Amino acid sequence: MPPSAPVSAAPVPTLSPRVAPARLFSRDFVLLCVSSFLFSLSMFLLFAVLPLFVVQELHGANSQVGLIMGAFAISAVLARPSSGRIVDIWSRKTGLRIGACIFCLAPALYTQAHSVALMMGLRFFHGIGYNVRHGWSNYVDLRNTRQQNHDLQQEVAEFLDKYSGKSE
Repeated sequence: MPPSAPVSAAPVPTLSPRVAPARLFSRDFVLLCVSSFLFSLSMFLLFAVLPLFVVQELHGANSQVGLIMGAFAISAVLARPSSGRIVDIWSRKTGLRIGACIFCLAPALYTQAHSVALMMGLRFFHGIGYNVRHGWSNYVDLRNTRQQNHDLQQEVAEFLDKYSGKSE
């Protein structure tokens, strides 16, 4: 077996201004996180109050409460394929706006519901808005930062290669 070459220490790389990592918390990212939190908060606050509203105001049975609460989830699942097509045909920001409008309008219409059937329809409508809004909101920010993330991953990989001695 031939003798191996002596091991030499790799030079310590320095970060130049052009290699500075991208900001993690961009303005769009923070706004997206805050809006997602507020949308989720409004939805989960309804989980506590809506069953009482159905039983006390609409005089619905406990089984009807379950159907009304489930209509939201069923519509969100059923709307997923078509919302993806809609977002691709128009734009993701337009889909985000439409979903946000539906998501805000539906709870306002809950006060106008005077029957269990109408409330179930409104919950179905609300679930569609939830799906369009939440299903695509994270993608809107992620696609904008995909290239930045790729560049940052490349820089980290190069940095680790230099320190691990695997650089060529």
